[in-house]
Amino acid sequence: MTRLEQLKVFLLEDPDDPFNHYALAMEHMSTGPELARKMLLAVIEKFPEYVPTYYQAANLSMLAEENELALLLIHQGKNKAALTADHKALAELNRLAQELEY
Repeated sequence: MTRLEQLKVFLLEDPDDPFNHYALAMEHMSTGPELARKMLLAVIEKFPEYVPTYYQAANLSMLAEENELALLLIHQGKNKAALTADHKALAELNRLAQELEY
């Protein structure tokens, strides 16, 4: 069984775990970044409290030259990270925002 197939099994077994959705999207990063981005945006819609998704979705949006969306995702992610005291995610999102400004 491939890694992709295994991730799909995990998702079927536990569709309420945001990590399963996130992991499947991340698996598509190298082969289908636009698909990965769409999947990450769906994860944010379904699981808005899952903070790691914001960085990845914002980063892929920047790569797709959708900077307004990237900035929105960064701000949303920073708000969620602040609420959960996720300092690492907050720092990563701040660095991404700085990259966007340059």
